[in-house]
Amino acid sequence: MTSNISLLIKKYSVPALFLLLAIGMFYINKKTPQDTTFIIATIMMLLAGVLTLLYSSGRISSKLLTILG
Repeated sequence: MTSNISLLIKKYSVPALFLLLAIGMFYINKKTPQDTTFIIATIMMLLAGVLTLLYSSGRISSKLLTILG
């Protein structure tokens, strides 16, 4: 049982970190308006989180991830 939990933590910790960071960046953008570069970085961080989450769950292949990333 603990090996399954540790495997899930290993698989999903980086995508979760990317998504939490992107959500925090969206929150910062709402509180204090930022420039376009910050907004683009926020969108890219969100996209990276979604792509790594899909790859970690096995929904997209590594070839598709290479093409999209």
